[in-house]
Amino acid sequence: MLSEGAARRRDGVDVVVAVVETHGRVETEALVRGQEVMPRRAVPYEGRTLHEMDLDAVLARAPRLALVDELAHTNAPGSRHPKRYQDVEELLDAGIDVYTTVNIQHIESLNDVVASFTRVRVRETVPDRILEAAEIEVVDIPPDELIERLKAGKVYLPQEATRALSHFFSKSNLSALRELALRRAAQAVDAQMLDHVRSLGVGGQWAAGERLVVIIDRSASMNARDESGVTRLDRATTRAVELVREAARLPEPRHHAAAIGYEGKLYVFGGYLVSFRSPTSTVFEYDPATDQWADVAQMPRIRGGHAVAEVGGKVYVIGGATPGPVDAPLNIAEVDVWEPATGEWSAAAPLPTIRDHLGVAVVDGIIYAIGGRIEVDYGLNLDANEAYDPATDEWTALAPLPTARSGHAVAALDGAVYVMGGEGLDGTFDANEAYDAASGVWLVMPSLPTSRHGMGAAVTGDLIYVPSGGPTPGLSVTGANEALGAVAP
Repeated sequence: MLSEGAARRRDGVDVVVAVVETHGRVETEALVRGQEVMPRRAVPYEGRTLHEMDLDAVLARAPRLALVDELAHTNAPGSRHPKRYQDVEELLDAGIDVYTTVNIQHIESLNDVVASFTRVRVRETVPDRILEAAEIEVVDIPPDELIERLKAGKVYLPQEATRALSHFFSKSNLSALRELALRRAAQAVDAQMLDHVRSLGVGGQWAAGERLVVIIDRSASMNARDESGVTRLDRATTRAVELVREAARLPEPRHHAAAIGYEGKLYVFGGYLVSFRSPTSTVFEYDPATDQWADVAQMPRIRGGHAVAEVGGKVYVIGGATPGPVDAPLNIAEVDVWEPATGEWSAAAPLPTIRDHLGVAVVDGIIYAIGGRIEVDYGLNLDANEAYDPATDEWTALAPLPTARSGHAVAALDGAVYVMGGEGLDGTFDANEAYDAASGVWLVMPSLPTSRHGMGAAVTGDLIYVPSGGPTPGLSVTGANEALGAVAP
């Protein structure tokens, strides 16, 4: 940031250093020399004096470009804004360009993911909307080189560096953080490219990033059954092909939502906005023709961790959880039925095995509700497999799921119900099993290359839409919406 600012200054741009945190680093202090540095504002706090960026002074100076270090910084009590990123927003509103810095662990949507492998909950975060509106430049360095810089005191003072290396900045953590940073930057570039081509009205497929679809050839090894009666297919029958395209992001990020494709459109029902205490009843509709979302309905009850299926022009919202006494999650068995054509809601026979985080799919007009767990407890995963017939409004118990799990994705293909991924006490699953509706037999398919949980899965046309999800057990909020295409082997 400082080097770029100095370069812009040499090019004749009016640049000021609004605030920089050198932390006693000699290299950083050297980069500050020769630049115009704004004086800081003294803030008395609990018997000592803190020094913050003087927002009013920067606004009055009105430079063309302001350099603002540590975007995720929390301002001292009594400041106009609680967070420094809010100071930056005010500078931008005043027409002042800003160069700023932020570490990947401070991005709000990645907070749970970072905590899952560092075992540290980062308290200072920056909303994703700030990055989505910015041009991003990744300052990348291999973990081994960064570790050497830490040991040399070029990042933190020696005593702080030693503590950091033994905790948050271990080599494994640095490698994972680096991957997150590169992926997040690639997503930003991809989104900006899509926005640009859409603004020009350019058609065609523009997904340049890496995408993964698993295609399973059911013709191979179908008769190779083990003593349990379960067919096991060789991993060689798994093939990867490219994603058809990446669709517009959900208007409201959420997790553990449920999705369905109907009449060429995608519908996303409910889900949790932040924690298991914050489910929603909102139903969003996505139109692939316009690549736009719309708020089209409200469910009769708020719920998350539920599942949906469509039969005969009716959408069945099944099971899930809702806040119970003292906001504790409470499983619900209710099945609400929505008709998209009329917008009307009705009730169907309740789910026999009450549960949340289950998956459903339809084969020949029958709804299969598979897996799940009780009151969002990873230790209470279920192997339940129950079928609902809309014609009789009745449920039937079937052969249990081989791998009890929850938060998995379920989709029907060629008369079989595929159960993919999920989560449990030991992490997320890569298990992939299929229930053959005609024979009543479970097939163990090749394991998924990448494990996930909490995602919805909906088939419309020849595409499988998979919005939301998370790579680790627990809370992960994402507005991602990917359209996957299956190609015949």
